[in-house]
Amino acid sequence: FWAICWQKDDAFMDAVLEALDIKSSDVLAHFMGYRCVTEPFHNDLLMNVLVQEQSVQRVQKMSALLDANAFVALLFKNDGENVNVLETAIRKNKVDTVQYLLQ
Repeated sequence: FWAICWQKDDAFMDAVLEALDIKSSDVLAHFMGYRCVTEPFHNDLLMNVLVQEQSVQRVQKMSALLDANAFVALLFKNDGENVNVLETAIRKNKVDTVQYLLQ
């Protein structure tokens, strides 16, 4: 979670994914669709946290790691507050991310 959603260094994220041997898009999509159970992101999907805390470049990187159908499914999956990833980007005024998600 911290390596993907909080850490700003892409090389660190890559190293963690490699160390965990996460090569399957399905496994990563399942992970990114996980709902946080602790504060401060209680009920947020990890993908929502990624969009809130990271740049559009990190969202693009995640998109490249996931298969297209899995990525799109994550965009419209609601969290515990009934908010999806696209709505999170809009609420957080992440203009570049919204533009990327809608292309």
